[in-house]
Amino acid sequence: MVHTASADDDADIRTAGRDWVARRLSTPGGVTATQLVCRPDRLSRVLAAASAPEGRSLIARGGGQGHGDAALNDGGAVVLTTRLDRMLGFDASSGVLVVEAGVTVGDILRTFLPRGFALAACPGSSRTTVGGAIAADVHGLDHARAGSFGAHVVWLDVVTPRDGLLRVSPAEEAALFDATVGGMGLTGIIARAAIQLVPVTSAAIDMRHQAVGTLDSLVDQLAAAALSHAYASAWIEIGAGVPAQGRGVLMTADPPLAADGSRPPSWPTQALGALANRTAQLVPGRLHGAWRFRRAHGSGSQRRLPLGRFLFLAEDAPHDGRRRWLQCALPADGAVAAIRRLVDIARRGGGVANARLQAMGSEGRGMLSFARPGIGLTFELMPSAATADTMRRLERETLDRGGRLFLANDSHLTDHGFAAMYPRLAKMRAVLARFDPEFRMQSDLARRLRLRDYIV
Repeated sequence: MVHTASADDDADIRTAGRDWVARRLSTPGGVTATQLVCRPDRLSRVLAAASAPEGRSLIARGGGQGHGDAALNDGGAVVLTTRLDRMLGFDASSGVLVVEAGVTVGDILRTFLPRGFALAACPGSSRTTVGGAIAADVHGLDHARAGSFGAHVVWLDVVTPRDGLLRVSPAEEAALFDATVGGMGLTGIIARAAIQLVPVTSAAIDMRHQAVGTLDSLVDQLAAAALSHAYASAWIEIGAGVPAQGRGVLMTADPPLAADGSRPPSWPTQALGALANRTAQLVPGRLHGAWRFRRAHGSGSQRRLPLGRFLFLAEDAPHDGRRRWLQCALPADGAVAAIRRLVDIARRGGGVANARLQAMGSEGRGMLSFARPGIGLTFELMPSAATADTMRRLERETLDRGGRLFLANDSHLTDHGFAAMYPRLAKMRAVLARFDPEFRMQSDLARRLRLRDYIV
């Protein structure tokens, strides 16, 4: 059954059961599309929704935290998974948690941190769902040590267009597993997953800020800090007049030392980045970099914060939806020159609000996983900089430097750039041809990148 709703956003979608409603959905980055939407609350209704009405194509959507168009399907259909929010089982001896796909990162942390467990790889938004974290193979500030989210998925249940519900794992239907992890929802609807949690012993963190005078030193120190600290990140001062976009602030975070002087296991959170993100959005971009550098200058600054104060603080900061995020992973060799060039292109194109670095560890398991060894660069473009010409120049520069862009936050990448950045694309297409030969899973991202435009 199809109903028409007058509302034009996704702020309050209250569809029941298998009914479909015409809705305009939007992303935090301001990308919008109109499609039929349903919100099943149990597995049987997910299976029913997999046959979208009127022969339309289909994609799943979780918490809607991605800034790109991967979970939009203009003119097609979208299955919202937010009502699939049950935790189905937990084995304290192994740390394996079984959840439905709509359970959020925040749900898990609120429930299991008091019990001494947490996620090994945690994205920056508490509203990110498990299904979305798997589909984008998200990562945290501990990537150099913990890898991406998909590295901690024991198994998952996915509703595929051809074969219906399948349970896949690294040992069972491994190709489909690798295509689903980081596959941007194109293999089917993720319904359930088993996630490996890690034991933790501290609900506080010691956070240190250290000013670094040159970009070369900042990148070198960041790479070393990522291996010796629980979390590490760096911010580049991008204000006008800063020589060669050079200086910045290195931030590290660790659990407090135990009474015997030992370091307890770290607890995963994006608090370091979240706290800085919140400050960055409250202080004008050009002033904030200089303020942050002066504050950290000298011997550095250190403070201890409780978990409840810093966890996901960025979500409280205002965001007008006009700015665009660009997130790329660059090879370590030549990273400094690449960072300088990319920031310069963005500044000349209209302006950069913030620029952050992190060390990246191993290649992601998924065929379209973003992560690769090297340095991750994330910056927030001012509205005047998010033009097609500037985004194309940033894409070309990233590609020329051997890097890749994060699909979950992208809405500008070209099909040619995408194919060059993701070398496992041919394997991904082969899996899609096997499990979705009629091209029923589609999205605006898939069409823009011509991801399914192929002959096998």
